[in-house]
Amino acid sequence: MTGVGIVGAGISGLTLALRLQQLGVPTTLYSEGDAEDLGRGRLPNTVGRMARERELGSLHFLDPGCLLTAGRLSIKGDPLPPDAGQVDRWSRGHELMVVATGRRSVRALFPRDPARSPYLAPQRVLAAGLFRGFDPGPAFGFNISPGCGEILSMAMMTRAGVRGGVLVEAIPGGPLEVLARTTRRSRGR
Repeated sequence: MTGVGIVGAGISGLTLALRLQQLGVPTTLYSEGDAEDLGRGRLPNTVGRMARERELGSLHFLDPGCLLTAGRLSIKGDPLPPDAGQVDRWSRGHELMVVATGRRSVRALFPRDPARSPYLAPQRVLAAGLFRGFDPGPAFGFNISPGCGEILSMAMMTRAGVRGGVLVEAIPGGPLEVLARTTRRSRGR
């Protein structure tokens, strides 16, 4: 067995893999697709990254469009994921196996434990997007609407430059659900 295996090429998996490699730990990253597939796919996350990246040698956070200088809080009324058997087979070649994926594949790997959660269904329906022409400014926006859900907004760095990012977390059956269920892709990142 050698090193660490990591399932998931999102921000958690990539950050862990980069740091372990910098420390000299042999690391294998398992992903649902290659870099080109990931670049053509849906927005994988809406993580705001900060100074911790300095340690990793990734300095994208220094771009003026990525810096958050304030926060706002408003409270108002594809490819098949790996299965547990595949992760088990991968784990036989590693000293440690980390699952760092937040997508639907986690449900298949780790079924709901009724002793730990009373919920039978997800409590939010999510949609995220990056938009040209929308400037949320230097503040992170977090709007809470009881019975509806939450809307988060912030500037995000993309391969095409700074874009306005929006995340809708809709309560199923609430008035924001239509936004979270809307699907539209644009190739003009």
